[in-house]
Amino acid sequence: MIAMLDEHGFFREPLADAAQLLGTDEFELTQMLYVIQSLDPPGIGARDLQECLILQLAAGDCFNGYTVRIVKEGLELLSQNRIGAIAKLLGVDTAQAKACCDAVRALSPIPTRGFYTGEDSAYVVPDAVVIRQGAELFVQMNDSMIPHLVVNRDYEALLVESKDENLCSYLRSNLASAKGLISDISARQSTLQRLICAVVACQRPFFTDGKSLQPMMMSEVAEALGVHVSTVSRAIAGKYIVCAAGTVSLKSLFTSGYASGGLSGAVSAAVIKRRLVELIAAEDPAAPLSDDALCRRFEGMGIHISRRTVAKYREEQGIPSSKCRKGTWA
Repeated sequence: MIAMLDEHGFFREPLADAAQLLGTDEFELTQMLYVIQSLDPPGIGARDLQECLILQLAAGDCFNGYTVRIVKEGLELLSQNRIGAIAKLLGVDTAQAKACCDAVRALSPIPTRGFYTGEDSAYVVPDAVVIRQGAELFVQMNDSMIPHLVVNRDYEALLVESKDENLCSYLRSNLASAKGLISDISARQSTLQRLICAVVACQRPFFTDGKSLQPMMMSEVAEALGVHVSTVSRAIAGKYIVCAAGTVSLKSLFTSGYASGGLSGAVSAAVIKRRLVELIAAEDPAAPLSDDALCRRFEGMGIHISRRTVAKYREEQGIPSSKCRKGTWA
């Protein structure tokens, strides 16, 4: 049964199917499930979210009729931060309802969070290293990432010595393919090196003193290198470099920009997102900033950005709307 738990710790298998698979009856299987649910972490072996949260409540100090009812009937209201509606549902005052809501919010919807689930760790091998020496920046490619291919000299010699025309035709065709492959790999590595050098030149402030990224589009780099934008897109896919800021993906260095009157030049989307988080972190929890209000704050900084873009970036950062942040967001 333990092997049937999913990566989040839930038991999703229908009891009837599991009983048939394990050669037992549903009653015995249910008893086994209760044993699993008594193990750590609390919530393990739950069949759905509600059961997961109730198991966690039962293992703590906040297990009561109010918190259980919120889990069973008020999760949607809780997600919308409708404390008044929850107070009405429970028949208590707002302060007590808020305390019960805080207790439910402290629970984890994923029982195995923080526990190893058997997933393999992913390791990144950088394709290049950006080295700073004084005021200069140098790109050193990681040649160990390139397969070292050579043509077998015995086959080349056989092509010269053999008088069998069919054999010679076969060797010429395959040797041409092999040399073409070697040439393509070399050309691809050369393109990648040129691309990385162009990125380092465009994002020099980031590589020298850790300043924010500058707006940089793939089309701009493609034009500078004299290649198609699709070539740039393919070349940066899954590629990483090591620099003073750590190991970063090439793709993350490309960012769109917005016109700025208060700052020099354009401002990258990465800067916009960081400032958005800073604005929301500094807001009054009792009166959180709406997307329109955030838009006006950016206008005050001389950054011209639409309300739709503000909402998009806010959602990308996992930040709820102002209505849901009121009184609870931290």
